Amino acid sequence: MCLSLSALVPVRNVQAVVEPALRRLLEILAELTRAVELIVLDDGSTDATGEVLSEMAVQYPQIKVFHFGRPRGWVEALRTGLAEARGQILFFEEPGCLLPWNQLPLLWNAAAKHLVVVGRSAGAGWQAHSHGTGSADDPSGGVAGRGTYQLVHRSVLFRLASRLTEGISFRQLLLQEGIAWQERILSGRLRPENEILYPILYPTEPFSCRTDLPQQQTNPPNYLVHLVKEKPSVFSL
Repeated sequence: MCLSLSALVPVRNVQAVVEPALRRLLEILAELTRAVELIVLDDGSTDATGEVLSEMAVQYPQIKVFHFGRPRGWVEALRTGLAEARGQILFFEEPGCLLPWNQLPLLWNAAAKHLVVVGRSAGAGWQAHSHGTGSADDPSGGVAGRGTYQLVHRSVLFRLASRLTEGISFRQLLLQEGIAWQERILSGRLRPENEILYPILYPTEPFSCRTDLPQQQTNPPNYLVHLVKEKPSVFSL
């Protein structure tokens, strides 16, 4: 069965990079499945981003563009995209994400079996990082630790939509909601900062407690399975 895929891409003030970046992303997504749509949400850009996107929507039928007259924030943009998406699986990345798109096939293979698959950079572990403290494992100075991307089945993202906030990472939200996920550690070269489509970074709070149990898997390598032991009572459905 051919799974359908919707990519939700909030952007803001990226006129210089948005066209080549979206072309590249569309090429990669089209290799995953034939049923692809790219929903781009212009979050109140004040440069020519909106004009570039409108031209791309005419050229590419897979691209749908929504313009906001004023900035609403990444979360509201994502909710708008979710309401318009038709794909069985949804792709999105957190603000400031530097992960390479060419590693998306690694997540796609797992998305057929698991409700949530998260990609993160090697060396960007559970703890919150500070800016400007790059290391050999995390050359971005911790920025990549905050910027994951994910493939999520639409039923799960609809369940989480009302819980999304600007100040909490998606992985933290999964923990709070008691949702297990698969996590892929990506070792490819990070995208340059000038290719980030939603460049605003939000601070990530450290985990106050661990309710997951990472288990190293032998096949495939670098594959972490996170099993939730108990559901915190922070939220109720």
